[in-house]
Amino acid sequence: MAGFALGLDIGSSSIGWAVLNKGEQRIVAAGVRVYPEGVDRDQQGGEKSKSAQRRTARGMRRQIARRTHRKRELRQLLIQIGLLPDATDALNEVLALNPYPLRARALDEKLSPSEIGRILVHLGHRRGFLSNRKADRARAKEAKGMLAEISALASTIEGAGCRTLGEYLNSIDHAFDHRHRNPEPTEMARRRGRLADTVRRLHTRRDMYIEEFEEIWKAQRRHYPELLTDDLRIRLYNPIADGDWVCKGFIFGQRKMYWPKSVVGRCELEPRLKRCPKADRAAQRFRLLQEVNNIRITDALARVERSLTDDERSTLINYLSKAKERSFDQIRKKLNLADHVSFNYERAERKKLKGHETDAGLGAKTGIGKDWESLSEPRKDAIVDILINEDHEEVALQRLMTECDLSNEEAQCALGVNLPDGYMSYSRQAIEKLLPHLERGLHLMAEDARNSALHAAGYLRPDEREVGQRQFLPPAPDLPNPLVRQAIVEVRKIVNGVIREFGKFGRDDAIHVELAREAKKSLDERKQIRFDNASREGQREDAANEIQRMGFKASRASINRYLLWREQEEYCVYCGKKISQAQLFGGDVDIDHILPRWRSLDNSMANKAVCHRSCNDDKGDRTPREWLEDADPVRYERVLRLADGLPYNKRRKFIQKDIVLEDFVERQLKDTQYITRLVTQYLKCLGARIITPRGQMTAEL
Repeated sequence: MAGFALGLDIGSSSIGWAVLNKGEQRIVAAGVRVYPEGVDRDQQGGEKSKSAQRRTARGMRRQIARRTHRKRELRQLLIQIGLLPDATDALNEVLALNPYPLRARALDEKLSPSEIGRILVHLGHRRGFLSNRKADRARAKEAKGMLAEISALASTIEGAGCRTLGEYLNSIDHAFDHRHRNPEPTEMARRRGRLADTVRRLHTRRDMYIEEFEEIWKAQRRHYPELLTDDLRIRLYNPIADGDWVCKGFIFGQRKMYWPKSVVGRCELEPRLKRCPKADRAAQRFRLLQEVNNIRITDALARVERSLTDDERSTLINYLSKAKERSFDQIRKKLNLADHVSFNYERAERKKLKGHETDAGLGAKTGIGKDWESLSEPRKDAIVDILINEDHEEVALQRLMTECDLSNEEAQCALGVNLPDGYMSYSRQAIEKLLPHLERGLHLMAEDARNSALHAAGYLRPDEREVGQRQFLPPAPDLPNPLVRQAIVEVRKIVNGVIREFGKFGRDDAIHVELAREAKKSLDERKQIRFDNASREGQREDAANEIQRMGFKASRASINRYLLWREQEEYCVYCGKKISQAQLFGGDVDIDHILPRWRSLDNSMANKAVCHRSCNDDKGDRTPREWLEDADPVRYERVLRLADGLPYNKRRKFIQKDIVLEDFVERQLKDTQYITRLVTQYLKCLGARIITPRGQMTAEL
């Protein structure tokens, strides 16, 4: 395929492609591949996984199969040791016994082996709610209501003078028959049906059944020491956590509730290792330092944009380390900055910076409290590790008290803290390597070890890593972003088809990759994009209606002009004089590029302002600072005050002195960085030169 170039324009639901013969400067082949998105849409346009319904059904089948298997194994074990009869008719007769009177009698009387077996089968069938604190946090209202009912039931049992749950249920009505689910014509049957429904609606806790099992076992073992052995007890209920199990046994055996390790992504820098949870203290510090190191301050009056000083950076890190979040107003006050100073993170949709959420939560009054600060770092890490990895509340509580030397009250408070969910992009080992360099103030990813923590820690950027060469693209990697995953699958089909038709790529060949912005976004970011698009569409519709009401034609250009006018509160941003409706659409007002378009390559609304034509003529092909700073500083100060109410990314252009094209290139690179990196890595194995939007733009410049 010597002398050819392949162009790919990748979107979220289509890919345009073209093969160019560079020598002859002609298009050899071209086409568009349209494919369904990697997600389904609901009626509101929201995303849902294509496999969600199938995954839910599969999970239910597994749960039912496991429960059925456990009950079957329990019965077979009880038959094998003689606690249940082997004959079918006799077994059915035993299982037809009402278990509640048996559970009450078992505390004081000697039962037959079959009656003990009937109790054990019933305990294995109805074994109560097992608290899972992570699920509880996700369903806070439901959990609180359920737990409140469970506590009320426990108080009722104690108030009735009953020793166990079974004894209390039996005391409700001695004639209760658990087999009657539906009302029958007789009054007694209707009464029994109502009682059965009442019992089934009770929320019970797992430890209620475990306590009853222990009491019954202790009472009946005095009569059957050779039958109710320690080995049998362990097979029925082994309270010791083991691997993936909270406890084992055919009655109370319970798997841990957590995401399997197999679904946690691999570290981008250490592929052998799993990603680090966001709640990890090192991960929290990593994220905090990364954001602080990237902060830029814009002072409109001083006409400068700068990084934090060493003292400001140290103060801000300490300030964020002691809180869950800090607003930008709080940060300004802490750093003794004036109100007109703004931060690069400060946008209409972002009002604050996150702090050290894990330490802040555990150090709050609702957590461990002030004592958290006095704990050693290893002890803090051990506590957080248990809170992250241990799902079972009772096991976590015991470990916090025994392994971390917390009091029962402190452990209970620690369990109630809501820690951040999700995982970082890097493993704990990679984060620990990067942290010392971030502490020095380096950016995470830059050019080399002088200014890049990534290089200083011995890692390479993704675009610097070598890959093995292949003739055809291998199967697409398994990625968490469904839009990106689907796009890469379709890229493989197109590229491999091109290779089969025109031959394999050589070093002189090139693949040009252009990508749609939305394809690289996360689920939350794509939701926000749809929300913003809907909001902007509504604003533009309102603007069109208002323009028509004024008596003018509502075109795209007039709508843009109107929106800029309202953003500037109907004033010319260069002279401060009012712009009337007649002037806005009558030819007396221009749309000016704040930074000259031919120099900045920026034609976005963020680089446009409406102004009087005379002001635009005076400004000419200059930036506001070049135009007025030396020639008319008084007017320049007035212009900066007028621009103070504009969005941050527009406001900073009024103090920008030099237009650096590389800055623009970097901004465009960030828009497509994620998916560009993934597609570039994927295509590298073909041996051709991969040209991304940054490479194309740099070549043009």
